[in-house]
Amino acid sequence: MTQQSKQASPSLGTHQHWAFVSSETPLEPALRDWQTAVLDAPGTLEEWVEEHGSPLHLQHPATLVENARWLESVARARGVDLGVFFARKANKCLSYVHSARDAGLGVDTASEQEVVQSLDAGVSPDRIVCTAAVKPRGLLDACASHAVKVVLDGPCEARQFAARVAALGCPPRKVALRVSGFEVDGDKLHSRFGVDIDDAMACVSSLWSDPDVAAHLRLEGLHFHLDGYSLEHRVRGIRECLPLAAALRGEGHDIRSLDIGGGLPVRYLRHAAQWWGFWERLKAAQLGEQPPITHRNDGLGWTVEHDEGEPPRLCGTPRVYPFWQPHNATEWLGRLLDTKVDGERTVARALGDAGLDLECEPGRALLDGCGLTVARVASVKRHRGGHDYIALEMNRTQCRTSSRDLLLDPIHLPRSERALTGATEGRSRADRRDIAHDGYLVGAYCIENELLLWRRLRFKRGIAPGDLVVFPNTAGYFMHFLESRSHQFPMARNLEVQIGPSAPDPAALTARLDPIDQPPVP
Repeated sequence: MTQQSKQASPSLGTHQHWAFVSSETPLEPALRDWQTAVLDAPGTLEEWVEEHGSPLHLQHPATLVENARWLESVARARGVDLGVFFARKANKCLSYVHSARDAGLGVDTASEQEVVQSLDAGVSPDRIVCTAAVKPRGLLDACASHAVKVVLDGPCEARQFAARVAALGCPPRKVALRVSGFEVDGDKLHSRFGVDIDDAMACVSSLWSDPDVAAHLRLEGLHFHLDGYSLEHRVRGIRECLPLAAALRGEGHDIRSLDIGGGLPVRYLRHAAQWWGFWERLKAAQLGEQPPITHRNDGLGWTVEHDEGEPPRLCGTPRVYPFWQPHNATEWLGRLLDTKVDGERTVARALGDAGLDLECEPGRALLDGCGLTVARVASVKRHRGGHDYIALEMNRTQCRTSSRDLLLDPIHLPRSERALTGATEGRSRADRRDIAHDGYLVGAYCIENELLLWRRLRFKRGIAPGDLVVFPNTAGYFMHFLESRSHQFPMARNLEVQIGPSAPDPAALTARLDPIDQPPVP
């Protein structure tokens, strides 16, 4: 069974209770079966929002395990032992940690709290790795005390960790060295992380000639962290790490693993043509060749320059995640392992010959299809510009990453009769008008550019207070990476959803608060 075969394929207009909300340029997301089961039970969804507030993040940990199993099967078919570590920074919910623990997966941590929570959840220390960009004393102490492997970013961290291991009286602890500076097309790949690979041997020799380091740290792996999603860059990293691993073994270090970090791609959209069509329309709008398709003709990173006597030209680069990619994570991993690394041998064969296990720390890729973010409509206001501002009970940090926009069509669920309470009390179903409306989704922060999505959307069935808007596939980074309590708004709650065999029967849907939102046991 492939990853794609588990994705539901709903079409516009085929569901009685819900519909994708699009613009002139649809961006239809891929949905999993559990997500369509939830959407097909709007009364249950309304009850959850009424009980737990808006917005509400829905989580489905079983999908994370499915995603991990697909990756493992791709590696296993090529004779590679793959260690999959769930990158916790992508989503804070403990239900994913519990599922990773039960499935024998590892957990990648980036803070003291993430380490402690993972240990408290029963994850074995040898299945936890710490890759934090900054490692304060408390984090180093937690890793030293519990034998959590630390990925060292340089000589300073190595000496600091060795000192904490000694001060706490711990046995020698496992570490990996992060390396960077791989050469591609004659240039080094820039990274603020790690030790340049050309300096790595000298760095290790210098460190382990220090008795205080040699007595307390055991170098057992190499690690790299690359920006972006380039398969070629990762192949280059592996190619340059293989001789380094051999040289380090020659110096007495028991190098067992090579960790390629994260960056496995996610194909969020169903149709490549829609993705490229969106950019063509946005480009035309930026150049004044058609009406704007984004709020105030925002270029999502593009700008337009006008030189006297010359036609306008686009400058800059769109600052968005590539929501459509030619390969999903499993296809990408297969291509990586099948790539020739030294003329004859594939990456898979070279790793086997070197006796190295392959490790990775996907966050987004493991969370693909795991989440939905649901928000309630608070008000709808007509602007003189001819569009609506549709205010949702949420703020932009509750569904946002460093990507300028979420380029996926949201989903609209008109309110049911029993939802006519609270903000909708005293209104009739006629308030929804059943008249198509164009508008923008806006949030609760008191700033002019509080846009939840920058695209102009068309609500073909109209939209009114009390309706629900659902943002698809948000579990990977979108929910928690930038969430803020500005204005003293509460954090969105997280529900772990379980789907029974009789879905979409509402009785088959159950949900419970994720432990991250449950009060501590006294």
